[in-house]
Amino acid sequence: MPFSSGTGGLPKCVILTHRNYSAATAILKKALFDELVSECRRKTIAVLPFHHASGFWALLYCLLEGCHTIIMKTFHPVQMLETIQKYEVIQEKKLE
Repeated sequence: MPFSSGTGGLPKCVILTHRNYSAATAILKKALFDELVSECRRKTIAVLPFHHASGFWALLYCLLEGCHTIIMKTFHPVQMLETIQKYEVIQEKKLE
């Protein structure tokens, strides 16, 4: 279950339904990924934390599209560049 960031106090559990996830994934796809060609052979790298909504929904989109997704256990810039080169990642989409 996702938790709030705790900016107004302690982090709290956030209840999200299947419809919430479906709608948010569709919105994320439209906002960030519609210009990409959907190909199963496309490779992407996941660097956002999955406990954060943005990272989780980006991962959901990649899974729904059948992308080969490389997941980094922890983020290190040099390791990310090495991973991109090693796995020949051709798509890295980040939130700016």
